[in-house]
Amino acid sequence: MDFFLWGYTKDRVYKNRPRELEELKSRIEEAMHSIPQEVLVRVKEAFVKRVEKVVGTECKHFENLLH
Repeated sequence: MDFFLWGYTKDRVYKNRPRELEELKSRIEEAMHSIPQEVLVRVKEAFVKRVEKVVGTECKHFENLLH
């Protein structure tokens, strides 16, 4: 979940490289607040699916079961 969401956010934050720390912080906040609701719902659903797979495999390798 966090890899997708950070990649999604990072693309927006670094579209034009921020020059100062405050500008970076501001862009991160703006990007996070502008994530569409549908994206957040899909991220949540994917996370729940992964948790269910982990539980179902007793915490063994499960990545092959996701597709």
